[in-house]
Amino acid sequence: MHYNLVNIHPFADGNGRLSRLFMNYILMYHNQPFVKIFTEDCAQYINALNLTEEKSDPEIFRSFIASQQIKFFKNEIEKYQKIEKGFNLMF
Repeated sequence: MHYNLVNIHPFADGNGRLSRLFMNYILMYHNQPFVKIFTEDCAQYINALNLTEEKSDPEIFRSFIASQQIKFFKNEIEKYQKIEKGFNLMF
């Protein structure tokens, strides 16, 4: 859905934002975690969209989205592991 909407470019501005919003809405509807596109990976995001169109291979974009999700989960695990262990009343 994301790739198809951003690819037809229906609006003058905001196509990427709207596409990511719809993608995350669909994920939320199916009880899946959101996908975050990291700011430092913006060039890779654009490149994945362009390569997907060039080669007519949606797997390129799917792989990029999967890599962003894995990166997000790894960052969350690292944050959790850095939390001081032991008894704590903070939830």
